[in-house]
Amino acid sequence: SSAGSGTSMYHAAGFGTANVDVSASTRRLAKELEEFVERGLEGALAAERGEPGAPSEEAIADLQLQTARRLRQLLPAHRDLLHLVQERDWIPLLLGWLNLHDQPAVQLEALLALTNITELSAQQLYYQHTSSSNGAPVPGTGLMSGNGSGVTSQVASD
Repeated sequence: SSAGSGTSMYHAAGFGTANVDVSASTRRLAKELEEFVERGLEGALAAERGEPGAPSEEAIADLQLQTARRLRQLLPAHRDLLHLVQERDWIPLLLGWLNLHDQPAVQLEALLALTNITELSAQQLYYQHTSSSNGAPVPGTGLMSGNGSGVTSQVASD
């Protein structure tokens, strides 16, 4: 295949623009997602410290479930959120939730979110490699919104 078709596939997959090209709606989603995760983490830390008014274990499990589900649902449609997940180190957080044996729903959603993250990362690397091996300049490493299929968005729909 020619260099041009490799670059077009790269862009068709939703990769290849700088972060400055991120849509306003995706920036808004990123901010909401970040605030949501931060609230959940703050609540969990307050509970660990035994602070008065800290959320119950059930409330924390519900926040974890909602967070993982939100990540799973948003990532396929908003590929540029992948950089936020990577920058904020949410992958180790999701991996830790796989050990919550008394919370199987949280485990499942975390696993599905991690599967989406893995799928999007692999697609990004594939298209970067394909573009560079065809002699085409590799587009920026930022991710843009796309209508990705998201394997897990279809597997675990609500």
